[in-house]
Amino acid sequence: GERQIHDLPFTSHNVTELIATQPGTQAADGVRYSTVNGLPQSLINVTIDGINIQDNTNRSSDAIFNNVQPRTEAIEEMTMTTAAAGAESSGEGAVQIKFVTKSGSNTFHGLLFETNRNQKFEADYFFNGLAGLPKDKLNLNEYGWNIGGPIKKNKLFFFHSFEFFDLPQSFNESGNWLTPVAATGVFTYNAGGVVKTVNLFQLAQATNASLAAGIRPFPTTVDPTLAKTYSLINQLTSSNGTLANRISNNNDYNRNTFTWGAPAVNNRKFETARIDYNLTEKHHINFVWNYQINDRTPDGLNGTLAILPGTGTQLGATDLDGQYGINWTGTIGVRSVITPNLTNEFTGGIQGGTNALGAGMSPADYGIWNGRLVQFGAATAGAT
Repeated sequence: GERQIHDLPFTSHNVTELIATQPGTQAADGVRYSTVNGLPQSLINVTIDGINIQDNTNRSSDAIFNNVQPRTEAIEEMTMTTAAAGAESSGEGAVQIKFVTKSGSNTFHGLLFETNRNQKFEADYFFNGLAGLPKDKLNLNEYGWNIGGPIKKNKLFFFHSFEFFDLPQSFNESGNWLTPVAATGVFTYNAGGVVKTVNLFQLAQATNASLAAGIRPFPTTVDPTLAKTYSLINQLTSSNGTLANRISNNNDYNRNTFTWGAPAVNNRKFETARIDYNLTEKHHINFVWNYQINDRTPDGLNGTLAILPGTGTQLGATDLDGQYGINWTGTIGVRSVITPNLTNEFTGGIQGGTNALGAGMSPADYGIWNGRLVQFGAATAGAT
């Protein structure tokens, strides 16, 4: 019920998280990947006011991921049924998780709220301390309002809820990059405890003389595009993070590990509107509309961050890879008292939306590599 939804502890205003508190639920990998009574996730059906809200393209392995999230200030009731479901449950699963939105009444009620979680009041993340980095940025701010009441006493009622979810944060990100010396073609290696160096371009030049006719010779100088790339990497890893060699831990003399707190955002908006109308003493109609916006650029939750400080998701470009989505549901319900012992409820609705992953990038972002997407690797100890 509403009081328990408010009083029980969970990490955000997403009521879906309360699924983990229900008997028979196993959530070892997080609420999103919960199973119930050991049943496959494909047997879980999640609805708001009778209309499914799951991402059904991935339901067999990600059933608790909801395209439309039930929010604390908009939900009146949550139920979970795992056996002997009633007639009000749809036939889409053995586990029925149902949310019901609040509605207006003959008196006006409303609220304003704000909750904040801030890194200023938290300890540093252990691995940040290990890498010599400051605290991750995390400033979760959830705020909004709801209001409900009569439009016409005993006849027509309204309810409206709007919530903002603003989360600027940072992610501890690390990558391995060629040292300035290795970028010139001079590699260092350990041969039986003796550290040696070799100029790869000199080896290539010596080998070219023995190549058969018609065989393309090996390059003997750094490719101009890569020289520009390595110079930029060296410039961007010189500040705003920590640069550590990989010699003692990885026996790697040719790459350094750069670690920094890559910034990201996770901004969302949640709107719920409901109209209830008593057509007669025996017939009641309701309409519910949920409209939610998800804006994450860069999309840190999916690991698409700025590759280094001062550049974008692709090296040498300013654009950031993001995710933008709009998801919504519309529901209409008709409840009728046919006889003192017989009632009927008809519910119909639709779920829809548009989601774009990888939004914000363009062909121009790959210009530093002449329009090609390049992935970098490097020889390590023992490699030929």
